[in-house]
Amino acid sequence: MLNRTRTARAIVDAWARPMPTSTVAPYWETVFAALDHIPDLTTEITRLRAQVARLTRDHADLTAAARATLSAEQDGEGDPLWYVRDALAEQAERGAR
Repeated sequence: MLNRTRTARAIVDAWARPMPTSTVAPYWETVFAALDHIPDLTTEITRLRAQVARLTRDHADLTAAARATLSAEQDGEGDPLWYVRDALAEQAERGAR
């Protein structure tokens, strides 16, 4: 991604050179500033994508545990909430790593 950002900056810089600086310079500076933010934004998107994946997995695990708890209750198991406690403990352990 960093190479693409550098390439885009070089292209914009080449376009900007032949134009009168007094009229368009502020616009090019805005474009350059936006291009400079791309690496940080890419890092943030990657971090958020991983967080969403983790939260989606946690949600699916808790949903499965809730369903197992309901089935265990109907089947008369002695400790149907074990499934939920186990899923929560596993999530807490993953969060501690």
